[in-house]
Amino acid sequence: MSFDPIKLEIFKSLFISIAEEMGVTLRRTAFSPNIKER
Repeated sequence: MSFDPIKLEIFKSLFISIAEEMGVTLRRTAFSPNIKER
């Protein structure tokens, strides 16, 4: 499987989006009392 610049850019933006979404979810659950009590 060869990687051309277009595929690399697509995967880069995909991984950045996933990481940002994980950060948003983590921040959202950090304020949840259910998570704090565990």
